[in-house]
This record gives sequence, C-alpha cells and structure tokens, in this order.
Amino acid sequence: MRKSTGHPFFAFLLIAVLGTVLVMGADAAMSVRPSRRQGNVLPVGWMYDMRYSVWCAQRGLSATPRTWRKYTRERDRLTRRAGGIRSPLLDTLDSAMEDFSELWEARQGSRFSISVP
Repeated sequence: MRKSTGHPFFAFLLIAVLGTVLVMGADAAMSVRPSRRQGNVLPVGWMYDMRYSVWCAQRGLSATPRTWRKYTRERDRLTRRAGGIRSPLLDTLDSAMEDFSELWEARQGSRFSISVP
C-alpha cells in the first residue's frame, strides 16, 4: 500500500490561502469609505433652523428633508458665488446684532430712550 503525503499538504495550503483571502477581504471591508447613505444624514434640529424656516415661508414650501437639501445647495451656491465664509457662529452673531440694532432704532424713535453710561 502506497501512502500519499501530498494530500494533507494541499489541504493545509488550501486552508492557508482561503484564510488569507478572508482576512484581506475583512480588512478591505473595514477600510472602505463611508457609504453615500451615511452622508445624507440630516443635522440635528434641521427643521428648527431660523433661516431655513424663513426660506420655506418665502417659497411656500413645507419642512421636508428634500427641501432642506435644496436649501443647503442654494445656500452653499450663494456663499461660493459671494466668496464669503459661512460660519454658524458668525451667522448667529450677525442675526443677533441685526435684531439688536432694530430694537435700538425702535427705542430711539420712541419717547423712551435707553441711556448708555
């Protein structure tokens, strides 16, 4: 009876190749970039954004994810065209200063005035 020593060697080689391929596939799956669906997640509180609400009211649209995406595309396009920098903090401060200046002008026009020491 002849004993074959090649069969266990080929079985071990096959297991090693399959294990390597599986490990390489798992590594590739872990390092892939995020899917496009993950980029479509809306920010928290998107429907309560003051400028978005005004934009929707001017156009007569309802607050939906589709109109939010349209609003952000238009906002970014206008920002790029103007060459400005859009910063949520600066936008908030700017709108607060506009509101304060309107109140200031209203107070100056009335009989009650604010005295600044």
